[in-house]
Amino acid sequence: MAKQDQQLLMAQKSQLERDLGRARITDFTDASTEQISVGSVVELREGATDKPVRYTVLGLWDGDPENQIISYKTPLGLALLGKKPGDHVKVKSGGAEHDYAVTGISRYVDTLPASGS
Repeated sequence: MAKQDQQLLMAQKSQLERDLGRARITDFTDASTEQISVGSVVELREGATDKPVRYTVLGLWDGDPENQIISYKTPLGLALLGKKPGDHVKVKSGGAEHDYAVTGISRYVDTLPASGS
């Protein structure tokens, strides 16, 4: 049993090392305001309620759902990538389907406080 545990841990270690090897640091300055990409702040209108919502789409490990920061790999993040203002997105979440209209796009880097003076 200990040998099986060791094999499992070694496989997980190898996967983590591969992930770290592919990881890249980004400052999100390449984000566009013309279409949604990693580094975008997205203004949406929820179809069922017409309620405005705002999400920031960031990297794989940057998600913070309580603060409306989502990873580009989440179902909503994947559905939003490449969309432009006026486009509609449908996403299944928790057994329900949500419909959103994209109403605006800004860059995450433009929301950060200026550094160094």
